[in-house]
Amino acid sequence: MAARIWMVVAAVPLSAGQIFLLDFDTYEGAVADSHTYTPTERDQITAEMDAHFAPLGMSVTQTAPVGQPFSTVFFNTAAASTSDGIDLGNRNPSDNAQVNAVTMLGVVDIVPPNITSEMIVRASVNVGMHEALHLLGARHQDAFALLGAGVPTSAVAAKYIPSYPGFAMADLTERSFMSLTTLLGVTEEKLLADDLIIGTRSVIKAMMGDHVTVTQRLPGNQLPEDAQPVSVDTYEIPNTIPPGYEFPFFPGEDASTLVLTAGVAWIEGSIGPGDAPTLKNYFVLPVIGGRPYSIETYSEILDYRTPFSPFDTSVAALRELPGGGFGTLAYYTGSSSNSDGFEGSDSTITDLPVPPVLTSMLVDVLPENGDLAGDYELLVYSILVEKLPELTIERSGDDVVLSWPTTSDGFELEAKTDLGPGPWTRVPDAPVVDASFYRVTLPIIPDRRFFRLAKP
Repeated sequence: MAARIWMVVAAVPLSAGQIFLLDFDTYEGAVADSHTYTPTERDQITAEMDAHFAPLGMSVTQTAPVGQPFSTVFFNTAAASTSDGIDLGNRNPSDNAQVNAVTMLGVVDIVPPNITSEMIVRASVNVGMHEALHLLGARHQDAFALLGAGVPTSAVAAKYIPSYPGFAMADLTERSFMSLTTLLGVTEEKLLADDLIIGTRSVIKAMMGDHVTVTQRLPGNQLPEDAQPVSVDTYEIPNTIPPGYEFPFFPGEDASTLVLTAGVAWIEGSIGPGDAPTLKNYFVLPVIGGRPYSIETYSEILDYRTPFSPFDTSVAALRELPGGGFGTLAYYTGSSSNSDGFEGSDSTITDLPVPPVLTSMLVDVLPENGDLAGDYELLVYSILVEKLPELTIERSGDDVVLSWPTTSDGFELEAKTDLGPGPWTRVPDAPVVDASFYRVTLPIIPDRRFFRLAKP
């Protein structure tokens, strides 16, 4: 058995404060499909993209920051829609994306002189968000939403190699920025939509660099019984799910009223050359039974790993069997290799149901071709779902009383004077317990204030 060396490396916190610069000038007029953006169009695109990124602690600007890194989204480029890569963990906070709104409108058969200013703005925002999210680690499969719902249709399931036979009820997929791909359909309705969202999968990846520890395994093959334990990091993520959707496996609750906490394991690994049967790595992760988990590998599509080797992977999820040995979990252990219908050559198990009795899961990574070897990253994630407690407000003389149930531990009362971009501020007054409620009493003031409950 080859020696194994493990280390834990803190992820570099590059996502926090990530800045996106919108460059409308560098490539103006460079290609036939060029558009001269007016000041109004520029400001609207900037404001809308900034509003989408603000809940993630990120910002969008038209002025290059001084003394700090930023990524640039170039407009009017020869490429209709592309980025430097899928930057898992946001290792490179100074990478670039390219967008041509006129070319993208031509994809859905809208060409001059029928292109309006509103069309330019909508296409620029939606495609710009798609490519900027790639720079934060998002993949096209991130469009599958709600998390836990599997894929959207049986036709999408058939794009996997082998065909994905799991859930096919992801009815929020079409409203995700990451669904703007020819493989999931670039339609006029989607390209010009004004209600696309950053899906939960993309939110998890965009914020990983601040919250998740990288577990790194240096080269060395394993057997199932030698699987190394991997910790799962947890962090609360913004809930970008719009009202009106019911979270899978949480019936009766509007998803927009739920608090989401991501549980993420992020592993760097490498497999050396050798015979196919021995080219495997096993990782054992703690899990919460009854929850769906998503498992992804990144190799060829990962631009910021060095040294770099092309590496087609397959992943399988296993569980320990009574009396010893291991068996496959649920239904899906195949790979999504470079012949599938999505980008890249890496494998994905989407929303794998974990049996209620299970407390740990074994993940097996192996090359799709026996002679291939190289570096890869393994990402396993799921979410905890909590009901957002109801916050009530009542007038009492010259005061207002805000209250929420004591069953909702860990929440703090926050306030702000408007609902635009900008941070919420914790209300310093400590709540008192009255029967089964936390209560905060504040004086009525002339200025308008908004309140919310949030976990720090």
